[in-house]
Amino acid sequence: MTAAQRATALRVCAAIYGLGVAISMTPLWVRPAPSGQPPGFMTSLGYDASASLFFVASLIVIPFIASLMWGPLLDRLASDETQRWARNAAAIALLSALWTALQTKNVYWTALAPAVAVLAAFAARRIHADFTRRDLILLPTIATVFLALLDIASMPFDQIFMIAVLLVMAVRVAIATPLTLTLSPQAGRGHSREDPLPAARGEGGAERRVRGLDPGFCFALSPLAVILQTHFFARDQRHFGWPPLLIALLMPIAMRVLAPRRAERFLRVALAWVIYPIFCYAYLSAGSLFSAEGEPRAAIFEDAQHIVPAHEMMRGEHAYRDIIPPHGFVQDALLDYLLMRRGDDTLGRLLKSRGTISALNSMATYAVGVAATGSPEAGLVSFFLAVTTGGGGGTFRFLPALITLAIALQAVRRRQPRLLAWAGACAVFAFMTSLDFGLYAGLTLLFAVTRFPGRRWRALRDAAIGSAIVAVIFAIGFAVAGILPDFVRVTFTEVATLGPAYALSLFDPPAGLEASRVVPELLAYFVEQTSYLYLIWVAALIFLVVALTMRMRISERRRARLDTLVVLAAFVVVCGIAYAERHHLYFKTVVPALLIATVVTMLHARLPAVRLGGWAVALLVLILARPTVHLSITTMLRHSRGPIDPTVHEIVDIVRARGALFPARDAAMIASVNRYVPLHVPPGATFFDFTNRGLLYFLFDRDCPIRQIEVAFYESENRQREVIARIEQNPNIRAALVPPSADSPDVDGVPNAVRAPLVWQYLQRHFTPDFQEGDVVFWRRVEFPQ
Repeated sequence: MTAAQRATALRVCAAIYGLGVAISMTPLWVRPAPSGQPPGFMTSLGYDASASLFFVASLIVIPFIASLMWGPLLDRLASDETQRWARNAAAIALLSALWTALQTKNVYWTALAPAVAVLAAFAARRIHADFTRRDLILLPTIATVFLALLDIASMPFDQIFMIAVLLVMAVRVAIATPLTLTLSPQAGRGHSREDPLPAARGEGGAERRVRGLDPGFCFALSPLAVILQTHFFARDQRHFGWPPLLIALLMPIAMRVLAPRRAERFLRVALAWVIYPIFCYAYLSAGSLFSAEGEPRAAIFEDAQHIVPAHEMMRGEHAYRDIIPPHGFVQDALLDYLLMRRGDDTLGRLLKSRGTISALNSMATYAVGVAATGSPEAGLVSFFLAVTTGGGGGTFRFLPALITLAIALQAVRRRQPRLLAWAGACAVFAFMTSLDFGLYAGLTLLFAVTRFPGRRWRALRDAAIGSAIVAVIFAIGFAVAGILPDFVRVTFTEVATLGPAYALSLFDPPAGLEASRVVPELLAYFVEQTSYLYLIWVAALIFLVVALTMRMRISERRRARLDTLVVLAAFVVVCGIAYAERHHLYFKTVVPALLIATVVTMLHARLPAVRLGGWAVALLVLILARPTVHLSITTMLRHSRGPIDPTVHEIVDIVRARGALFPARDAAMIASVNRYVPLHVPPGATFFDFTNRGLLYFLFDRDCPIRQIEVAFYESENRQREVIARIEQNPNIRAALVPPSADSPDVDGVPNAVRAPLVWQYLQRHFTPDFQEGDVVFWRRVEFPQ
């Protein structure tokens, strides 16, 4: 790009700057109506009718003024003597005025903040800052500084973000100047190969310019300051912003002065394997709902699926034989059992510990991005995109499958089939954690095996060996516990057949796709929040079909990169099976990695048209990221001082319910149960739940008398008769919690009396109404087994 072209681009930025300033001047024109103003719409609202004229006039005039005012300086910035980073920084600063104006109509901030940044860039335009890909580390540094400033200052989030960017960029440019050491006259003669910068001789000696640590690596420790803002610390501690702010901004200066250049190799490894993963985990924690509210939220239906099996195991019962973990043994039994054995005896402590472990998904998301691209910086960008699009966290059941995917991607990209042994091991663990995600991971692993032309049998062998080892370990453990036959029978003949009970409609289009079903108008909804995931899944499917059915003559390196995208797209497509189950879009967790890997691959293509398309996809990714929305939500969470929703609160009357936040309806229901169970169900006795509120067994420390947690688990006639037999044979069942009426809707609007009519008829014959308060209805048992 020539100097004239650069000057033209900068003038465009200056005009946009003027447009932003004009928009921010809106409050100046909205004035009270002057006396004697003729009647009209504006007069009826009490405003000056000339406001619209002034507003439009300012939109026309001020961009001209801005372009003329900034013209001489921008021409200097466009010259060849100006470093590219300074020119780009000035352009971004000018463009930021429009972003700021759309957030807050503050004309002074909109005009002055970008002006200061432009003048600073102009003053430092000859400094060789040498920005490289490593400077993507500035993103986590800016995020850390942004969080710290949120805890310190009470300002709009857009202003705080701009301050954070200016502070970090100022430090980055400041440390770019090479260090200067004063040496003896003899030491100043010449320069060695390790120090290519020539010496500047002086009268009393020589000054030698020492390059020192690369400026990007000087920020290596700054992102770790976000650890101080995580949920591991008390409320006042994690919101005390000064320590992380000072660490993030002063650590690069200390690293620049003290760290030797030979430390770069160590820092490069530490960033990829330690610092970036820790930052991902800590940032997700610092901006989480739990960190904002101080207590985890509980769901009486969802949390029962993993807490009740563990609670029954603590009572001496066996998984699968006495209680069924619906998703998988690790997810719905083992994890919570180990937490209970550790001492987590309240719901709040259980959910907090479980959430702390589940946050490891952030590291797995980063790992998938790294494995898909080979770049830790791309993995970091993938994580940020996942966080802004709502896919950076998730439950624990996602974790083993994501690890499996990351290892498989690394194996394909590096052409190392032996890594598939680890992927196979993780796939089996994923199956033991969650049956559905184990299936997705296993199918994706098979796709990965096919990506080794000429070595497919070896790849399959390695994957099979890893899978067999972990499968044998689990089999031995189940055999020792005496539940191996029960696990096999229940998993493949009961749990695997529950899909029809939860199936929803064939396809439920989101609002965006529902609004337009024709092409090309449909493409306008590609960036619509409720629609883009559907369209990305379709795009991944088409890419997978083309890649698997077409032969291309490309280099082995490019084929490895393409095969990596194939495996990643295969995981996205396979996870579409979850939509058939419950309309879940689980694949959204890896969509960020798929998008970033696509951008990286296109930008490295040989054809200029493909590289240009890569920049278009990058722009699309930025739009999908919705960074402004993310900054706004993060600001709200950091400024909260308790539950964001006033209808949720903690239950303190029941010991096991403490430390968790319940919705008002669930809290009222639990309070009603608490008025019945302690008085009518003595210790050692229990009740039968026919309302899918199994968490009550844990909250009131009562035995779950059947194997199934939900009514949908025993819809078949044989299983209904099994439930009836267990009730008949258990004299400790004193009452039954039933729906208010036979047609009361439950899961998917289907009454439980319809799902399990035999059990409902049995309850009507052997139990009688005893208590009703709102939706809580208890029937007392009138016939006990002889």
